[in-house]
Amino acid sequence: FLVLNAGYLGSLLFGALFLLLGARRRLAAPVVGIIGTFTLAVTLLYVRSLFGFVYCLLAGLALLAVATRLPNQASEIALAAIGTMSALYAVADIFSDAVVRQLPTSDASQLAQATGLPAVFWGLLWIAVSIVTLAAVARRLA
Repeated sequence: FLVLNAGYLGSLLFGALFLLLGARRRLAAPVVGIIGTFTLAVTLLYVRSLFGFVYCLLAGLALLAVATRLPNQASEIALAAIGTMSALYAVADIFSDAVVRQLPTSDASQLAQATGLPAVFWGLLWIAVSIVTLAAVARRLA
């Protein structure tokens, strides 16, 4: 049950976390540096396609450069961009997978089979949780 919910909601929660951390000026650069380092480590350990390897390597290096070579405001902007994309992607992906297409392999469909509640229910619930979470983050940042 937790694993099936974690995919969509994890992306939302990490997005919210990055938005909140980006607003804390002294934490922005270290967090971007950690994301860059993590990206490089995952790339070296798991990425096997040439395109994926080059893309992730460049992304990780770019994040490290933002964290170490640019003013702190650049890290704040990077975290805001990453956080916003992650949080909004969760909502778009939920809507696409659970409401519009209702794919049998989606997490919402798997939850529907496990609980007897329709996939649309899970999709709409996740979207509601996303909206409430993003509103709470927006209030906190205002």
